[in-house]
Order: sequence, then C-alpha cells, then structure tokens
Amino acid sequence: DNSHALKEVNLGKSVTSFGSRMMNPFVSCSQLTRITVSSDNQVMCDKDGVLFSKDGRKLFAYPSGKSERVYTVPVGTTELDYMCFASSPNLVKLVLPDGMEILGDNVADWCNNLKTVVVPQSVTDMGQSFDSFSGSALTIQGYVGSVAETYAKAHGLQFVEVQEEVADNACGDDLTWTLTEDGVLTISGTGPMYDYDYSS
Repeated sequence: DNSHALKEVNLGKSVTSFGSRMMNPFVSCSQLTRITVSSDNQVMCDKDGVLFSKDGRKLFAYPSGKSERVYTVPVGTTELDYMCFASSPNLVKLVLPDGMEILGDNVADWCNNLKTVVVPQSVTDMGQSFDSFSGSALTIQGYVGSVAETYAKAHGLQFVEVQEEVADNACGDDLTWTLTEDGVLTISGTGPMYDYDYSS
C-alpha cells in the first residue's frame, strides 16, 4: 500500500467526489501533510492544506501527517464529515467554532493523543462523533445544558464548562485573539499579526 508514502495531494478541477465510499479517503495516508485543490474546482476547496466543501461549510478531510497539536476549525464551518480527522496522531486539542452544527460519526477515530474537544453551544447533533473514546480520558469542553454536556455524560467522558470570553478582537488579517475570565489569552488563525504602536 503506497498510500503511506503520500506527503501531498493535489486535486484538479474535475474531481467532484471519491466514489460511493462515504468516508475520508486519506485516512491511511499517515505522512500526508497537505491537500490542495484547484481554484477552478466547483465542489471542493482547501484551507491551509485541509479539504473543505467549496463554500467552506463542510470539512471533508484533515491530513493525518499534519504536525499541529491544536487545530481550530475555521469560522463558517458548520459540519464535520464522517471520519474527517481520523488517524491524526499529532492532534491533542480540537476547537470547533461558533456556528458549528453537525458532527459526523467517528470524526476522530484513531486520534490516540486527542485529549480535549471544545464544542460550541450551536452544535445540535453529535451523532456518534466520539463514541470510540467512550470511558476514556477525552475531555469535552462545552456549555452547561448543551448537547455537548449530554453527549459527554452519556459516553462516560469528562465534561468541563467553557470559560466565557471577556474580550475578543482581530490582531491580523486572519488572526483573532480571545481572553477568558480566567486570564487565558488565545490567538487563533494564520498569518502575521498587526504592527502595534505602543507610544502613548
């Protein structure tokens, strides 16, 4: 099986599906770090090497060989496809954005180092998304009374309430920062930060 040697996949404009097998087709590509899509493709696109639907609302496939320990799903994504993060051993934390609604089944199977998933209140369906982690050390961070809390308790997972953000702002063209009540500053996105004038 030569799929283990793949490091990058380039999808042309004519690629519209991966056949009848409805799952991440790159699950076994353990060295894959980037998926790129022709800008002329009318069905799919890529964002920082991750495969999405053309409109960016559905995340299809996260390359198993990416080195990031924390991945923040881009704002505007509303659905995670079946097994989209499967076999990503470097992932330790997964952050889902406000506006996310549906989590496909088995989205993170074989992500053996995944410890935390942050789930927004907008999620209405978690299906069997993290069933393979039942009774494990995986922590679901979410809101009290939410689908995330119900799911965590039903599957023997630790549930931790999300700390409310007390401030947020843009700090780059594609960067944002948030500050929680417990004093944790998080910068998310890609690219350079703005230059700041510190003179008073």
